[in-house]
Amino acid sequence: KGLNDHKIISVLSNSKFSKIKSIKKLQLEYPGIIDILNIWFSNYKGSKINIEGYGRKKEAKNLVKLSQSFYEKSN
Repeated sequence: KGLNDHKIISVLSNSKFSKIKSIKKLQLEYPGIIDILNIWFSNYKGSKINIEGYGRKKEAKNLVKLSQSFYEKSN
């Protein structure tokens, strides 16, 4: 079994995507975009990976804080 490798998806504040606040809304506004993201994430490292889904904004913020904490401790 492999390790988790979380990814954060973000957009610029002036992007047409900046008003979209959830995966559900993204799917409604841009049908097929989740399929495109899944294909890209499944192949970008050159090996097959298992996508377990997409988290919420709060989870992403917590992951960023945790990563920042690890970075600060290592420097």
